[in-house]
Amino acid sequence: MQTVAPAESITNHAGSLLSLFEEALEPRDPTGWSRWIQGEMRRFLPHDAMVAAWGDFRTGALAYEVVASDGALRPHAIGKGAVERLMTRLYETWVASGQQPIVVESSDLRAETPALADLSQCALAHGIEDHRGRYDCVYLFLGPHELAGPVARQLCRIMLPFIDTGFRQLPER
Repeated sequence: MQTVAPAESITNHAGSLLSLFEEALEPRDPTGWSRWIQGEMRRFLPHDAMVAAWGDFRTGALAYEVVASDGALRPHAIGKGAVERLMTRLYETWVASGQQPIVVESSDLRAETPALADLSQCALAHGIEDHRGRYDCVYLFLGPHELAGPVARQLCRIMLPFIDTGFRQLPER
């Protein structure tokens, strides 16, 4: 028998999501954005680190940024070539999947990026294709196995435009 959540509980949850979306659109500096992505956003999409790569994946002209909760993982610790290869492969897989969120097991990350594989049990990738500016963006969330579930994939699909809007407001480091 399935129980129905009280209307107040549904309202609180919806209010929390709406608040999260509104916060994504607030202008902020890179530190404030990192606090948001590793703070409030983790309630809905649990992760320990996020890698964002953007540019023209077809030509390989990419840039990327790493945001980790403990600060131990820095972009230079991974290696630019490894991140670019990984994110390009994820972009191609994402496109082939019909641009739906894709789950990546940490064992699949180990060959190219052991530092990222050591950070997570699972990873979830999703992207935004930019038809006008050719600045596509792929986001990789690393964390617990909950990222592989259908709820996490659906929340990622719904939340990514807000994450992307907030991210694109930041100056490149």
